[in-house]
Amino acid sequence: MRMETIHLIDGSEIEILHSPDMTAAQWEETKTYLQGNPDEVKKLTEHSTNPDHIRKQQSMRTIADIWQQRIDDGDEDFAKKMKELEEDPEFELLFKDIKEYRVTEVRAHLDNDILMAKVSAKMGGVPREVRQSLDNITRKPITLQDACKNGDVHALQHYLSETDASPEFRDLDAKDHKGVSCLGYAVGANRLFVAKLLVEMRADPSCVDLAGNSSLHYAAGYGRQEMLQYLLGLGVDVTLKNFSGQTALDVATKNKQLGTVDLLKCLPTEEITSAGDMRSS
Repeated sequence: MRMETIHLIDGSEIEILHSPDMTAAQWEETKTYLQGNPDEVKKLTEHSTNPDHIRKQQSMRTIADIWQQRIDDGDEDFAKKMKELEEDPEFELLFKDIKEYRVTEVRAHLDNDILMAKVSAKMGGVPREVRQSLDNITRKPITLQDACKNGDVHALQHYLSETDASPEFRDLDAKDHKGVSCLGYAVGANRLFVAKLLVEMRADPSCVDLAGNSSLHYAAGYGRQEMLQYLLGLGVDVTLKNFSGQTALDVATKNKQLGTVDLLKCLPTEEITSAGDMRSS
């Protein structure tokens, strides 16, 4: 396999893996489609950074490998089920899109939980021998943001250790497919130790998502009182507004998080105009 750069009509470019299973004609058709559909390329890129989608792909691949092994081992009953599945009109489009390497369409099929459940049922359910592997896929963090959300300190420390020698490749403020940073997830999920470690490693607490929210917005909005106190102790600006013009107090008030509302209202701030109209005397 090799990576190939594709130049899109909007002037951007991407690198994609050239599968050796594709014929020259199929590869050219794929490139032409991608070049003319930059919006679809963006969706594919987002899909590739979505841990839920990646887990689903890994699970399907794990099951598919077992299915292929059964066929290779000469399991005639299983081979018969597979042939019947392929010939079933309900799954005709699925197999057609797979054979023609229609990436977008195949992705849509895989995201169709009802369709995939029917495929599984037709093939006899989830193979017993892969259940542990599927459980491991579910538990293992896929992205750094995923690890921080789950409080996986080991995964975060491993990443920090790997990038110690090359800090230029370390990007703790990178946003995922939802536009949220590692610190945003750690604060929202109330992972205080992870949040502290991220801040120590210079993650930016003043902006944790693409909507302009700070870590204070997340702590206040999710009602994380201990987290909020920690962030306030760092000196994060409580007057910061997100792109909707809301302060942390506004978000806490909107979400009816009375604990964090009270904390913010008790701050000895000179003047904060917000949903609570807080002003010091």
